[in-house]
Amino acid sequence: MGIFSDESILLIKNWEAVRDIVTAEKRLCSELTKFLYSIEDDLKNTDWWQNWRVFTKHSSSEVSITKRDWLVKGEPIVLIGVESFLPESFFGFESQATLYIYVAGRRHDLARKLAEKIAEREDDVIGEIEHRVSTGYVVRHTITQCLPEEINSFEDMARSQIINFLTHYTSVLDKYNELIKESLAED
Repeated sequence: MGIFSDESILLIKNWEAVRDIVTAEKRLCSELTKFLYSIEDDLKNTDWWQNWRVFTKHSSSEVSITKRDWLVKGEPIVLIGVESFLPESFFGFESQATLYIYVAGRRHDLARKLAEKIAEREDDVIGEIEHRVSTGYVVRHTITQCLPEEINSFEDMARSQIINFLTHYTSVLDKYNELIKESLAED
């Protein structure tokens, strides 16, 4: 037996195809990032964007929005966003891309209060309310995965889920603006 496993030998014998697949996967990641970042342009066309206007690109697979009023030392505290926007989240078996409301900086009391307020409005909940507020998450909602035969509708499906979630929760959180601002003033 040599130093290479059967799997490695298969890769070596098909090296050109392997290289093409790796290159294609990098391009797919880049296309998903470009798509995710393009959500900012969609948001600028909403009637509520004037009140929010802070779009943050945390990584190539995560973006969020917040209000300027909800920044502490330039850092967003209450965020609505999307994370794990990766090929494996849509086309594989790994964890799914997630829409969220998040409270940063170990402000567990604020996360708890927001979770309770949103839970009171059961008819208004999109996703699952996070009852373990120690994570910082208030709400999480997974984006639908995409089957190979649905690839032509992926862009519309993903865009509408993201925009609908952001639009819905900007309206909901606007109702708790004073509660959030009071909590941040205590910092």
